[in-house]
Amino acid sequence: MKIIYVITGLGLGGAETQVCNLCDQFSELGHDVSLVYLYGEQVVSPTNKEIKIYSIGLTKSPFSLIGAFYRLVKLIKTIKPDVIHSHMVHANLISRLCRIFCNIPVLISTAHSTNEGGKLRMLAYRYTDKLADLSSNVSQISVDAFIEQKASFLDKMIMVPNGIDTTRFIIGDKKRLLMRELLGVNINEKMILAVGRNDPAKDYANLLSSIKLISNELSIKVFVVGLDTELLAQQAQSLGISDKIQFLGLRRDIPDLMMAADIFVMSSEWEGLPIVIGEAMACECAVVTTDAGGAAQWLPNRDYVVSVKDPEELAQKLTDLISLPQEKLMKLGQQNRQEIVNNFSLAAITQTWLNIYNRFL
Repeated sequence: MKIIYVITGLGLGGAETQVCNLCDQFSELGHDVSLVYLYGEQVVSPTNKEIKIYSIGLTKSPFSLIGAFYRLVKLIKTIKPDVIHSHMVHANLISRLCRIFCNIPVLISTAHSTNEGGKLRMLAYRYTDKLADLSSNVSQISVDAFIEQKASFLDKMIMVPNGIDTTRFIIGDKKRLLMRELLGVNINEKMILAVGRNDPAKDYANLLSSIKLISNELSIKVFVVGLDTELLAQQAQSLGISDKIQFLGLRRDIPDLMMAADIFVMSSEWEGLPIVIGEAMACECAVVTTDAGGAAQWLPNRDYVVSVKDPEELAQKLTDLISLPQEKLMKLGQQNRQEIVNNFSLAAITQTWLNIYNRFL
């Protein structure tokens, strides 16, 4: 089977990681896989070097859209795929329009959030819905939001969660201790980790405010991984919490950082199904998350799920975990990993997509 994955960009993000993982999985199964991204710098990529990666050179200039569209149509005609599976709003819409100009036997569109950018984009989804064979989203709450806004319809959109490659996350005490040493985390401190670009959806202001509310009697070190965090560092300084938090920028060793952490925190205002939570759980992290999109869908219960934009509640749940004895915190992390292994393995999600592709061929 020839498969083209089309995605808006290959920057640092959960959707980008998931698409790269799917490319690797289907390539290992013997399929001919190509990956197309519309614009931006390529930060992540599949590990399999046989997967062909194409950039069609879209820029922020509206005049570049015509050229990028032409290049994508030409590429599709050259590759002659059996399936195109697009991800994220720009890729979904441009792939649907391509179907007017070239033969695409099967076209699947996947959104990764409840919020795809406002009413105009939702209208664009609605009016191009018939051009896709099937649409999906990564959480049921996101599917329901699309249907409520008539961006898709009950018989055209399904929920397929992101999958986690648990083989990438093998816990090792030596590696954990070495990373904590490199980061300057001492044995009495609890390490809290947040991962994600500095974007309004991630609501890092919520996180910083919650850290300010945590008692100084509790020993913590907070690390934020992601791009464009310079302003956040200034905000942390103005809040007087610079001694508690470090901004690590872009990192290529996120699994190692997760394995070193005691607690993973997500402070988002909106999400789809954030894969980073599943990865943190696979690394045996305890997790506190806001009830954004499908974030809570990963967790076996709602004990550590808090309201969005409520730093007091977020600070309280973080305090509850920080105050736990280490053995209880570790047991909670182990339970989280087992939840991922049992219900969200990448192999199972890959098989789900293979069945869907074959259903439409």
